[in-house]
Amino acid sequence: MFSNKAMFSVAMTFVAAGGAVAQTAAPTAEQTAQSLDTLPSAIESVLLKNPRIIAERDRRDIAKETLTQSHSALRPQISLTSSGGFSRSGSTRGSSFAGSTQEIDYYDSKSKLASIGIEATQTIYSGGTLQSGVRQAQYGVDSANAELMAVVQGLILETSTAYIDVRTAEGELSIRKQNVDALKKQFKAAKDRFEVGEVTRTDVAQAEARLSGSQADVASAYSALESAKAVYYELVGRPPVALAPQDDVVIAAAELEEAIEITLAHNPTIVSARAVLEVARQNVKIVKGQRRPTIDLVGTAGYRQEWSDGRLDDDNVELVARARLPLYQGGLLASRVRTAKLEENRALMQLRATERSLIAGVSRAWYTVIAADQAIEASQRQVEAAQIAFDGAEQELAAGLRTTLDVLDQERELLNARLGLINAERAAYLARQQLNAAMGELTPEKFGVNITLSSTYDYSGRIHNGG
Repeated sequence: MFSNKAMFSVAMTFVAAGGAVAQTAAPTAEQTAQSLDTLPSAIESVLLKNPRIIAERDRRDIAKETLTQSHSALRPQISLTSSGGFSRSGSTRGSSFAGSTQEIDYYDSKSKLASIGIEATQTIYSGGTLQSGVRQAQYGVDSANAELMAVVQGLILETSTAYIDVRTAEGELSIRKQNVDALKKQFKAAKDRFEVGEVTRTDVAQAEARLSGSQADVASAYSALESAKAVYYELVGRPPVALAPQDDVVIAAAELEEAIEITLAHNPTIVSARAVLEVARQNVKIVKGQRRPTIDLVGTAGYRQEWSDGRLDDDNVELVARARLPLYQGGLLASRVRTAKLEENRALMQLRATERSLIAGVSRAWYTVIAADQAIEASQRQVEAAQIAFDGAEQELAAGLRTTLDVLDQERELLNARLGLINAERAAYLARQQLNAAMGELTPEKFGVNITLSSTYDYSGRIHNGG
């Protein structure tokens, strides 16, 4: 199991002149008075309101409705029909002879009629198409659930990245501000030494140039912080205020082989790919079943009344078995079978490709974590060494053994080492999150977020918008 010693800590504080090893800054009184924004609360906001989650949730619910529809085909289909109306008919009858006519008779007939009937149909045998349709819909739900979890875990990773980017930018800004303060002291000291003739105007100019450059870097750090905050706001839906330190990331596997096993079992992408393959296999069964006979049991009952010269009542009850066997469709069914088999093979190859891609991805993520841990250890040693070198350069400058430029160079080395450390800590944190995401273990529950991704449609005619 990886150790958690490389966990992130930004918002560093240093002794202005001498500088100490980086430590996590304590919250200010103003921050303490406010409610700290935490990573779990940010994740919860994203999962409840993000449009991508709502869209995937609807896709999952559509798959569930498809399953309900496939079940309905196994049940009896009952329909009621009724009719009522009025009819009128008339006719004439007569004859004519040469030079004379006979009286013509006119007959008029009126009648009213009404009928009602009910028909029930139950499929007895469908060649397995209906049962395969149900299983296909079930796998469709599995695929949709997996795709939903893939989006969930992707958004969690994006939220974690945005969160850590804000804290990293805050840490970098703090370090650069402290560097400006230190360089101001160096600039003042150089002018004082110039006044007494210990150094030349060149030394003063060198210190002033470094100070101006550091002030420009502070402006850039402000810009980077605002950009990180904008990304956070876009994703979470609120600005970052007093972000609390995030918890350590626990990796779900102790060895690479275990990580690969977890990935192949839990990663939503491969779970969805397996479900898609099963959908294709069930489709082959459905298409093959269309070549077999279908048998339905049909029952009808009806009642009819007609009023004309008198009332006529008519009723009937009928129960029949109806069979249908396709004999020739011009090669249509055979072509459908071949197409379905090709789709099955395509889904199988996509599954194999997904397996390879995920194994490669989790392996890369695993070794990225190892490299990130090593980078943190090296950066920590670099900070310690740069601090010692800077302190020594200042002492040697006072003794006349070093120039102002030497001290400024050591100051820059220390600054770069400190910035490298917080960036290494960021990289290590995200590497762990990415490894867990590759294994399919970056779930809301791992962050203490317990939410239910309920249906968008509440079956009472109202649509939830996630807000």
